[in-house]
Amino acid sequence: MFSVGAGTVARMKPLIGITGRISTYGNYAGTPEIMKDAELDIVLVDYVEAVLASGGLPIHLPQAVDPAEFIGRIDGLILSGGADIEPKRYDAAPDPDLGP
Repeated sequence: MFSVGAGTVARMKPLIGITGRISTYGNYAGTPEIMKDAELDIVLVDYVEAVLASGGLPIHLPQAVDPAEFIGRIDGLILSGGADIEPKRYDAAPDPDLGP
C-alpha cells in the first residue's frame, strides 16, 4: 500500500490486528461498585508497544466483530491470550505434550 503526498511515494505502516480479551471492571482495584459487572474488551499494552517498535500500526480486533470482517484489511495478526489458543482455531492438531 502506498500513499502519495507532496510529490513523494511512501510505504504505509503495516496494519497489525491484535485480538483482545474479555474482562470485567470488577477485576481491577478501585472500581466503583456500580461498574464492577461492566465488561471490557481489552488489549494489553505490551502487544501494542511491540507492534509499534516493529514499525507496524496496531489495531484492536474486538471479540464482538466477526473476524472475517478484518481479513483482507490487515497485514498481520497477533493472537494474544493467556491460556493456549485452541489448535483447531488455526487448523492444527493439538500437541499431546501440552496437555488438555
